[in-house]
Amino acid sequence: NIYVQFGDSDDIRLDLASHSGFYVLDTDLSSRRRRSDGFVYREERNGGGLVGYCSQKSIWTFSRNNNSDACDGIEVQSGLTDSFNVLESSLLNWYVRLPESS
Repeated sequence: NIYVQFGDSDDIRLDLASHSGFYVLDTDLSSRRRRSDGFVYREERNGGGLVGYCSQKSIWTFSRNNNSDACDGIEVQSGLTDSFNVLESSLLNWYVRLPESS
């Protein structure tokens, strides 16, 4: 399990704060992914969040998608990394994508 915390005094995306909490390793999904794709963690509380490694872009991501692909619907992403260890990503800069303007 990992703990994810969104939000601080400089909140840009207040909607992300509701996804703070514990994330559990999705062993079923992780076992079906290629070894080079790393692991996927699901939000424990309501299952709406996904933290996973996107091997196509070499980043860790947060998304709210149902297809379990860490490269789709990225809302928050780490800096570049070749590490499949999500704990090491805590040392990286993370970037929040702003919603599209209407």
